[in-house]
Amino acid sequence: MKKLFFLLFLSFSLVFAQVPEPSGSEKCVVCNMDLKPFKKTLSAAKLKDGSIKYTEAPLHLFEFYFANKDRVSQLYVKDYKTGKWIPAENAFYIINENGPMGRDFLAFGSKIEAQKFSKGSKIYQFKDITPKLLEELKTDHIH
Repeated sequence: MKKLFFLLFLSFSLVFAQVPEPSGSEKCVVCNMDLKPFKKTLSAAKLKDGSIKYTEAPLHLFEFYFANKDRVSQLYVKDYKTGKWIPAENAFYIINENGPMGRDFLAFGSKIEAQKFSKGSKIYQFKDITPKLLEELKTDHIH
């Protein structure tokens, strides 16, 4: 019985764990951009060594992830509507034409909220995001 309670506690702790906000001097791990102006699009990769690497928006988070999969234990994005950290694997994404460095993603914790914001555009899930899609975003050729 104690084991069951411990496992439940551990599960809830992991589900509700929040990513700390970056320090005022933190920069994007991919492009070295200042993170302060991008509070609604921040993204974070928690590494297996416990450290956290931040990006100004999901596109750079995914670039970092694909280049460092073996080092990453968890990915987080900010829900564009609520501003809360959510696991990247659970988010719904739409393409934002005016991201910090051009086309990028906006993340939402709810498919309904993503649909409202997208105005009929495609909604992506984590499994849909590939290196090829990232390249298409950067070159403005989405198929």
